[in-house]
Amino acid sequence: MNAAAQPTANRTTAARENAQLAAQARHISEIPEEAEFWESIRKGGRPALPERDRKRRVTIMLDPDVIEHFKAEGTGWQTRVNAALRKAAGL
Repeated sequence: MNAAAQPTANRTTAARENAQLAAQARHISEIPEEAEFWESIRKGGRPALPERDRKRRVTIMLDPDVIEHFKAEGTGWQTRVNAALRKAAGL
């Protein structure tokens, strides 16, 4: 084979090999151990926690200075309130 024809032959061989690999490939939904994880990613989030571990929405009345104290530290103030309550409760 002459030098000018070699790149074309290589591209043809590579294209044929890629087509064979594509024919053998499986969609992620066809792999049971991966399907649930990737479905949650597709939906835009992580897998849901079990019911017993999920946080619950409640309404609680707090003094304004307590709220301002936690908010002054920036975002995540509700998480810090939760941590302070857990510590106070001995959990």
